[in-house]
Amino acid sequence: MCLPVAWLLACRLSSRLPSNDGWGLGQVDRTAVSQRVSWSRVMASRPRCAATVWRVSDLFCLRVTSFESGNPRDAIHQCQLEGISMSFKSSSRRALLRMRVVEERVRAQVLRARFDGVVVHRRARLARGASVDVYPGGRLTIGATMIAKGAHIEVGPQGHVQLRCDYVGPHTVIVGRQSVIIESGTLVAEMCVIRDSDHVRNGDGSIHPTSHVSADVYIGQDCWLAARCIVLKGVKVDDKATVGAGSVVTRDVARGTTVAGSPARALRKPTSSPGRPVLKPEQA
Repeated sequence: MCLPVAWLLACRLSSRLPSNDGWGLGQVDRTAVSQRVSWSRVMASRPRCAATVWRVSDLFCLRVTSFESGNPRDAIHQCQLEGISMSFKSSSRRALLRMRVVEERVRAQVLRARFDGVVVHRRARLARGASVDVYPGGRLTIGATMIAKGAHIEVGPQGHVQLRCDYVGPHTVIVGRQSVIIESGTLVAEMCVIRDSDHVRNGDGSIHPTSHVSADVYIGQDCWLAARCIVLKGVKVDDKATVGAGSVVTRDVARGTTVAGSPARALRKPTSSPGRPVLKPEQA
């Protein structure tokens, strides 16, 4: 892909560059123009000119240095493609990134106007495509958290969701009908599900769509929830724990423990926290 594009650019520019003593870029040997041109090959063809073609983020730039004029800046200025230089392109990308960050921060602050009971940190970011629903009576607290595209956060009536984590991945679902707390330093990968409630069955086995049983969910500091994992109601994931991809966590996870599987089981010896049942290797 690189060689044909470099060839076309060299051909296109050959008619625009001024000739020097009857020769110009159009007279340079075309076989010497490649993804990165060898200086020795070009110098052997035309001793007064050297050319280098390189690729920077899908933009090919051609610089020609004229040793007779002794001013490389003038030669580079003549060879700018469509008025776009490398410095302009890099600065444009930085400007677009800054604009996107500002837009995401503004979108997060708008939540305070849309819903009652919402507290948002000034550095919180809500990406385009993420959705937040807070029912009347619900409370939502967002720290300096980046909520990625496609994520969904729902706070039920009388529910409380507190997000102090660093990152909530794309298409992750967090539902809090009673209490969901995620502490700082935690990373939640894409397509995870964190819920503090389940449906209940009636005596005849039927399921009522609005009937739920809830229990608090707590995820400590510096935890890592890998892709597609599920954390169910009543679970406490202690500090520095890791939940493997695709795991279903139904019981507490001790500090520093790595769990995986469905249901999740400990892969190495945990540090027990007194007073609460934890996953242990012998239970695997």
